[in-house]
Amino acid sequence: MFYAICDGPPWFFLKFETLEAMKTCDAIDEYSIVYSTPEQLFNSCTKPELEALVLNVLLASDCKEQKALAESIRKQIATPAFLELFTKERATKTLHEIVVKQASFWKPQKGTKPMPTYTDVSDLPEPILVTKPRQVRTRFNNDDKIILLTDKPNIREGTNRYRNMSVVMDCETVGEAMEKLRALDPSPGSGMDIRIALKAGVIELEEV
Repeated sequence: MFYAICDGPPWFFLKFETLEAMKTCDAIDEYSIVYSTPEQLFNSCTKPELEALVLNVLLASDCKEQKALAESIRKQIATPAFLELFTKERATKTLHEIVVKQASFWKPQKGTKPMPTYTDVSDLPEPILVTKPRQVRTRFNNDDKIILLTDKPNIREGTNRYRNMSVVMDCETVGEAMEKLRALDPSPGSGMDIRIALKAGVIELEEV
């Protein structure tokens, strides 16, 4: 089984029995996370990215229990005890279980054009659109300056990621961006949004 985590709002999940079935899905874009096994999900995301996805997905849920869990995670996520307990493996397992439970089969609309052919799940588009080659750091310093390369986000308007990229672009430093991203309600942002902005070519960072 193949799964796709698609940005909203709200977040939604799709599943496909074969790669062939995935080719006609116009809901999957370069920002979707596509995988077939928990191991692939684990390897394709960092721990902060998984934490942010779990939190955002739970907050967007209509289930009271999941919303309560999200609030609990939100309050504890910065504490050393929680960070030690909520490992990358556990975050992967939690997110995959939610996806499996909530994912629905994609039903192609009449006249939908097929996507390009891929021979393997590893050949699917990267979740991030890279507009030009650049080296992206996995860790940032709060004092790093944010340099704008474009006037506005170059991703689909109306999504959580567009909103978060706008926040990043309005900030002068990484520390300011992280503070504002974490304060977003609903669906707080994370360092993943800074990486997305870097890979999308809308900003660059200047080390101080």
